[in-house]
Amino acid sequence: MNHLNPKIWFINVGRTDLFESKCTNSYVVADILNVVKALHISKPDAKFILHGILPHKDPDEGLVNRDAYLGEYWHRAQGVNKELKRFCERTRNIWYMQSTTAFIIQKEQGRPPLDETLIKKELTAKGLRVWGNRIIEKMAEIQKPAKSRGMPKIKPRGSKGI
Repeated sequence: MNHLNPKIWFINVGRTDLFESKCTNSYVVADILNVVKALHISKPDAKFILHGILPHKDPDEGLVNRDAYLGEYWHRAQGVNKELKRFCERTRNIWYMQSTTAFIIQKEQGRPPLDETLIKKELTAKGLRVWGNRIIEKMAEIQKPAKSRGMPKIKPRGSKGI
């Protein structure tokens, strides 16, 4: 990995562990952060974007619920995403990104359904374009001089790094 030196690393978090009944949210967060921390330690001056878990229908909804509404696994994913965002907010050179709003249909109340023109089991071609544009926007934001982005992240007093 020492020969890889991109300007910005993009880490896309998967959702497979959420489908394993033995994996708790804490386990999923720890698993993701172990990878992020290892990369950050090996490339301390690099910039990273950590993308949270994208919305996804619960597996095996089958005949009981064939609609596109998000369920228990999405609720769990939001908890994982919250912890990942918190980590990014207190860690230098790691930015959190989430694209949920691009893939769900906004409703006044109730569970939001997925926009199935963009994401079904996986992202559609149209969904990949939408997501790709959001990634490009985030990378452009990160590459701006720190002064135009606002204050740089500062580690809390007494922090020993990641």
